[in-house]
Amino acid sequence: MPDLHANPEDLAALRNALLRFAERQQEAFAQAEAEVQALLRDIAEALAAARARERLLNERAQQCHQQAAYVAAAGGWLDCAPAERALAHAERRVAQLIRAQDMLARAWETYHSRQSYLRDAELERALPRAVRYLEAVLNGVEAYLAVRLDRADEPPEGFIPSPAQTQQYQPTLDELLTKKHVEGELRPRNPEHGV
Repeated sequence: MPDLHANPEDLAALRNALLRFAERQQEAFAQAEAEVQALLRDIAEALAAARARERLLNERAQQCHQQAAYVAAAGGWLDCAPAERALAHAERRVAQLIRAQDMLARAWETYHSRQSYLRDAELERALPRAVRYLEAVLNGVEAYLAVRLDRADEPPEGFIPSPAQTQQYQPTLDELLTKKHVEGELRPRNPEHGV
């Protein structure tokens, strides 16, 4: 029998670690989904607020231009540049949030498709298969060790004893003759046949 260099406790620990890994992966997938959904909600709320601010600043800029027209008709001048800068900043903010929302939505779709593949292929098929394989190996190792412990006083298969060990593993001539005579393998010589 070949030497076994496997510790059943280590194999059981690996199997248990795989099971804990699967549980943590499921929790991680659920947590990631919740966090992305919360982020999408936050971006949607920020976008709604930015659009409301953009509308307000657009109204203020239009009011400024109307007032500037009245002031210009009276021969004066009114500077609407600050209102236009504020409106331009609000428009950039809305555009940034729209890009962020689109980018996150695309990234989420990509992640979700990969996550579905990982969940289906790895966690629901490959991981249970690996756990079953480890359990089979563990059962085999435990059975091997049980047989090995039962046969501890027998020499291993292919074992070549040293001269000092020869006495331990070789039966005596009397034991062999007694065993063969009892089993019927040792027959008396027949002088007629030369045997």
